[in-house]
Amino acid sequence: MSLSQSARTTVERELPKMAGADVDSMPELSARDLVAVGGAIDRAYVAASRLILSAAALLALAAAATGAFLR
Repeated sequence: MSLSQSARTTVERELPKMAGADVDSMPELSARDLVAVGGAIDRAYVAASRLILSAAALLALAAAATGAFLR
């Protein structure tokens, strides 16, 4: 995504908030960029959540398998 340096800096300042990033209050972004940045943040949050939940599920399965073998 091609953003101006000031817009990129503003977006990067909001990123630690993850899904709570307030892109609507960024006057540096055009309306099209607001939609694109908001969508990118949302997709990244969903992808990260899926990754973490998948890892947790695999860990639970590994724990169950280990418990079954210990019996």
